[in-house]
This record gives sequence, structure tokens and C-alpha cells, in this order.
Amino acid sequence: MNKKIPIVVQLMVVFSTILLITISLISYFSIKNSSEVVLVKTSEYLQESVIQLKGKIDVNLMEFDKVSQTVAFHPVLQEYLIYIQSMLEFHPNLQEHFANIIKEESSKRNFEIDRIIGEQSRFIKEDYFIQVIDNAGIDFDANNTLFLPQTLHEMKNKPWFDTVDEFTGRMVWIAGDSWRNEKILPSVIGARQINDVNQLDHIGYLFTVFPIQTLERLVGEVNFGTSGKVQIVDRFGNVIYSEDKSQIGTQVEAGLLNMMKMHQDRMIEWEVDGEITYISHTQSDYSGWTFMVYVDIEEAFKDLENIEDSLFLIGMTGIISALIFILFFSWSISKPISKLAVRLNRLGHGPLEPYKGFMENKEIDMLYHSYNQMQQDLKQTIKDLSDKQISEKHAQLIALKAQFKPHFLYNTLNTIYWELINEGQYKTANMVLSLSDLLRYSIQPGSELVTIDEDLKHLNHFLDILKARYGEKLKVEINVNPESVLTTYIMKLLLQPLVENAISHGLEPKRMKEWIIHIQIYREDNHIHFIVEDNGIGMTESEMEKIEHAEIHAEMNDHNIMHSGIGISNLRYRIQLIYGKDYGMKLSQSTLGGLKVNIKLPIKKDKS
Repeated sequence: MNKKIPIVVQLMVVFSTILLITISLISYFSIKNSSEVVLVKTSEYLQESVIQLKGKIDVNLMEFDKVSQTVAFHPVLQEYLIYIQSMLEFHPNLQEHFANIIKEESSKRNFEIDRIIGEQSRFIKEDYFIQVIDNAGIDFDANNTLFLPQTLHEMKNKPWFDTVDEFTGRMVWIAGDSWRNEKILPSVIGARQINDVNQLDHIGYLFTVFPIQTLERLVGEVNFGTSGKVQIVDRFGNVIYSEDKSQIGTQVEAGLLNMMKMHQDRMIEWEVDGEITYISHTQSDYSGWTFMVYVDIEEAFKDLENIEDSLFLIGMTGIISALIFILFFSWSISKPISKLAVRLNRLGHGPLEPYKGFMENKEIDMLYHSYNQMQQDLKQTIKDLSDKQISEKHAQLIALKAQFKPHFLYNTLNTIYWELINEGQYKTANMVLSLSDLLRYSIQPGSELVTIDEDLKHLNHFLDILKARYGEKLKVEINVNPESVLTTYIMKLLLQPLVENAISHGLEPKRMKEWIIHIQIYREDNHIHFIVEDNGIGMTESEMEKIEHAEIHAEMNDHNIMHSGIGISNLRYRIQLIYGKDYGMKLSQSTLGGLKVNIKLPIKKDKS
């Protein structure tokens, strides 16, 4: 007969094993989670810093851009460049006689154009210069110490120059070199076409150049910690700025650029010189530059060593304390169980009677009471299970009832429609069909953006119902120009509230032979205008001003201003939610005699 292991030993072994496994797992996951937390916090901190750096540099570049635009559009410079371009077009081979005329004209204008460049350049307190080159290759600048070393012909052979022509007037920022005192300075070059402000023809080029010391100063204003190494790359993959000066002007690996495009605004891992490095990065929508911060993995996790030492000390202290506790706990459990086992063994030789003595352990004492109450508890359990099944059936019934959806309403309207068709009541049937389509469009889930064509179809369903009510008294005219705008996406339910408001608050209160509503949709530049006007009672100037300038919260609660189902106030609120605070509506008096509502929205060719 095998020797039985005492329960106290079993409990000691089991609890000790559980304790060691638990502490090991806790230590492992603590270190792992700590590593992840450190990495996440480092990533968040560096990402915020790199975004801050991008913002600072973008603002700086935009200031240069603004000044260069002022120079490019100056009337004197425009007049000269247009004249030179006309000479080149009239004499494309630039015969010697006309070449001399161009040189003579540029000499006359040299001082004046240099003065214009100098006057505009003084608005920025940076070390930089602006150079203008006409299409004949003659250049102007107001800085005699800093200049570009290449001619226009040489720059046109650069791989980035095609992009300057493709941008047709927008600034292209790239890495390059400039000269000062016969020394090459790594610099930033901003290149753009100069176009005729009237004809938009290409008439010259403008270059804005500044040394990378400006970038170095801006980088120094942002804290990247002790290990963060900053690198800035232009849209062509050339390093514009790096703390390692030898990397400036070199090409970044295409694989790294592709990985950053795949994981935008997220920290990535990359191998540098055989070691794993973390890189936080972001890209500028304005300049196309990529901003990167390299962090050494050992530097990022140096604090984890202290965490590991602390965890080891805490773990050893916990194990010793836990072993003492386990010994006491195991003894406290095994002693009452042993006593109960002895008493049960004695009871096995005689009639089973309940033990009425006192047990030191509460759980052991409860065993007898649990046994005596088992049958009673079983009956209660059966009853509880039965009640639970009834409750579940009841809940299923409630769930089925809760599944009532608008489809039931659509199907009901569809049934009514066919009943009316069968009875020959086609006019009423069409009204029911329009109502069904109206409801389906209004409450169906999906994107908040629809095409103008879809919103007009919905409006026509609404007008069909109104015309059935008002007959020929209601005259609605809809003009769309051009028809290509019908595929443009706008917010859902834009037009119906305007028409509903015109009828409820403009036309119905006024007795007249005809109610007229004109709807005009047209495109202007990159925006679409929606104009709805009527011949109703209109609004006073103070009422229109109150609606246009009222705060959103006040306006939404002011039922005296407008209280139709989705009224002008609600519509204005929805427009600003979807398109921003810069968009809304303009109210004015209509030439028809009533109110004119003008809504201006940006053109969107997709639902994004």
C-alpha cells in the first residue's frame, strides 16, 4: 500500500508552485508591459515633438513663401517679365539684335527690381535671399554675398526641376547648395514658376534660398531628449538637415521612405549599422518634407534596468513572506480536515448522525449544513432554472419585438401602394410611393454625404407630396449649372429643409395666387452655391442678422426664430458640424419679394 502524502505537504507544494509561477509571470509581464509603456510614452513624446518641429518649420517656410509671392506678383516685375517673354516668343532664336535689346532692358530694370526684392526681403529677419530669373536666363537679386552657383540652364537639368514646372506656381522646397565668399553652404532652396497674373502664362522663375543654419536653430528650439537625432528629408528623398553633417545632401534609402509611408505618424523600427533603431516621423502636407527622429534602443530602455532590479528585490521579499503565509495557511486548513476525517471514520461504524460540535474552520463547519440543505437547495435550483428558462423566453420575445425596424413601415406603405394601384387610384398611389422613398432616404443608415443628384431626387419626392396638397398654386423651378456638379457629394437633407421653411414660414402665411420657389445650384471656383428664394413674407434685417450671428446653442433653443422639422437653425448647425465654422448660410431679401438663402459648400468628389 502506497504511503499517502499529507494534505499539508500537498498544499505547501501546490501553493508554492502557484506562487513561483505567479511571481514569474508577474515579473515577466511587468517588464514586458513596462517596456511597452516606455516605448509608447517615448513614441508619443517624440511624435509630439516631431509634429511641433514640422509646424515650426512649415510656418517659417510659409513666411518665405508669402514674401516670394509678393515679389512674384509685383506689377513692375510682372511688366518686365511679360515683356521679356513676348520678345522670346516673337524671336525664339533670340537673334543678336534682340538679345542686346533684352540685355539693355534688364540693365534698365536691374536696380528697380533689386530694390523691390530688397524691400520685401527685409520683412523676414533671416539670413536668406530671393533671386528672380527671367526666361532669357537673366537673374536679379538684392543680396551680393549669398547666391546660387548654377545658371538657369544648369538648374533645369536637375531632377527636381520638372516638379517646379508641374507645380505651376506653387513653391517646391528642396535640398541644395548656395555660395558665400567662395564657399559652398548646404542650403534650402524654394523654387517656383512666376506666372502672368492675368493670362497665367509662365514668364520666369523665382528662387528663395537660405542656409540650413535656420533649420538648425528651429530644431534646437524643440526638445527631443538626450538620444533623439533629427533628420529632415525633402520630397525627393534628399537629406536637407541632419545632426550628422556628412549625411546632408545624401539620398535616404527608398525602403525606409516606403515603410514610413505605410506607417504614417507612427514609430517604426529600422536597422542602422546593424543595430535596431526606433524612428518617429511625420510628413508635411505643405512642403512634402519628411521629419524623422532616431532613438537608440538602449537609450530608450535604459530605465528598465532599475525596474528589473526593483522587481527582483520585491519578488524575493514576496516569496519569503508568501512561503511563511502558505505554511500557516496550509496548517490551518489541514488540521480541521484531519479532525473531520477522524470523526467521519468513526461514524462509518455506526449510524450516521450529524455532528453538532464546533469546528474551528468556518468552511468545514459549513459542509454539514450544506449537506443537510442539499435536497432543499436542489428543489430551489430546479425552480430557479425553470424560472430562468421562462425569463429567457420572455427576453427572446422582447428582443423579437425590439427588432421592429423601418422595413416594416416600408413594406406596409408598399402594400398600400399596390392596393391603390389595383383600385385605380394612381395619383394617391404615387403619393404613397413618394412618401415611402422620402422616409427611406431620411432615416436609412449610412454615410451623411450623398450626391447632389440624390438629394434632388429626394427633394422631388417631397415636392410631389406638396403639389398633391397645393396643386398648381405651388410653382417650383430648379436650375443646375453645370450638370456635372450633380455628382458632387454634399451633406444629406440639405435642400428639403430650405424648401420646407420657405413654404411653412414664407408662403403659407401670405395669401396670394401663386407660391413661387426658385432653386439655383451653380459652381464657383472650388465651391458650390445653393440658392433658395421665394415670394413669401420674407424676414426683416434684424431677424436675418439674429439668425446669422446667433450662437449655435442659443439658436438651437430659440423656437421663435425657426421651428420647422429640420429648420434653418438646425441646418446651419449641421453644416458647421460637417464642414466647419467657416461655412454656413447667408440670408437676404429675394428679388421675388420673400427670403433668399445662399449656402456655400466646398466641392467634394468622394465621401471621405
